[in-house]
Amino acid sequence: MQIGLGHDEEARGEPPRLWLSAVDGTAELDSTALGSFIDGLEHFALSLRGLRHR
Repeated sequence: MQIGLGHDEEARGEPPRLWLSAVDGTAELDSTALGSFIDGLEHFALSLRGLRHR
């Protein structure tokens, strides 16, 4: 995850912009997409924990 805040954006009071980078490209995430991404990671982590305790 990369977080970017340019000088011009900061001067205008805009929030930082968030990017998710992968081998096949980069996508900018808005706050809704970021929330969905975090929820997915949490679900994945819980699934892995469940597999470990079998």
